[in-house]
Amino acid sequence: RSNPMIRVNGKLCGSVLLALALILFASLAYAELNLKGFADSYHAIRIDEPNDYLASRTRVRVEAQFLEELTTFFVSVNAVQNDVVTEESGVSLMESYIDYADESWDLRAGKQILIWGKGTGIQITDILSPRDYSEYLARDFDDMRLAVDAMKFRLLGEESDLEFIWIPTFYKAVLPTTESPWYIAGDATNDVYNAAVEPEHTFANSELALKYSLYLSAFDFAVSLFHTWEDIPTYHYTVNNNQKTYSPEYHRITYGALEFSIPLGDFVLLGEMALFHGRHYEIENNGATSHIMKDS
Repeated sequence: RSNPMIRVNGKLCGSVLLALALILFASLAYAELNLKGFADSYHAIRIDEPNDYLASRTRVRVEAQFLEELTTFFVSVNAVQNDVVTEESGVSLMESYIDYADESWDLRAGKQILIWGKGTGIQITDILSPRDYSEYLARDFDDMRLAVDAMKFRLLGEESDLEFIWIPTFYKAVLPTTESPWYIAGDATNDVYNAAVEPEHTFANSELALKYSLYLSAFDFAVSLFHTWEDIPTYHYTVNNNQKTYSPEYHRITYGALEFSIPLGDFVLLGEMALFHGRHYEIENNGATSHIMKDS
C-alpha cells in the first residue's frame, strides 16, 4: 500500500502547470509571437469485405511560440475529425510548456513530447513518451508519441550535456478499443479480461531519467538511464475449465542505453542499444497458469 503522505495527483499537477502557463501567457502579451501550423488528412479502405473505412482522419494543428528574452512559452492545439476512432474528434491540447534558457543550463516544464535516440522509425531508446496505437499502421511513427507532464533540466557544456527528466505521474499507451477495426481479438470468445490496475499517483511511482551526451568532431555519444513503468501491461492469466481469466499488470522497468552517431563521408552511421531490467515475457506453457518470466 502506498504512503498517503507523498501522493501526487495527476489532474492537480496538470492544473497547476496550466495555471502557470496562463500566468506566463499574460506576462508575455507583448512578447514576440511566432505562429505556425498545418493541416493533414489520411483515409484507408479495406480491400476485402466489408470494404469499410479503416481510417478516416482530418487534422488541423496550430502552434504558437511566445519569446521574451530568456523565456519561451509554447502551446500547440489539435482540431481533429476522426470518423473511425470517433472519440478522438474535437479540439485538444497537444503540448503546453515553459522554457527558460541560460548560457550554461536550461529548463522545460509542462506538457511535452520527450524524444531520445538516434534512429528513425525504431523504438529502442525512444520510450520516454508513450505511444498512441489506436491506428498503429495508418499513422507516421513520429505522430504516435503522446505528450506527458514533465520537467526537463539540462546542464550545457561546450562538448557535453547532462540531462535530467522527472515525470511525476504514470502514463499508459493508448490501445485500440474493442469497437475499433484495429482491435486484435483473442482466439477464444469466452476469455475474461479484468481491468488493469494502474500505478497510484505517488511520488514513489514517478519516473526518472538521466542522460549524458558527448559531442566531438569525430562522433557523438550518449549514455542514459531510465526508471519507468511498462506503458502496455503484462497479461497474466489463469485457466479454469478451458476459460482464461486475464489480469493485466503494469511492472516497473529500468533500462540503460547507449547511442552514437559517426559521420562517414557523405553518410552517417547511427546506432542504439538498450539493456532492460524488469520486463516480463510469456514463454510457452500448457499449465493452468500463465508462465510469465521476468528478466534479471
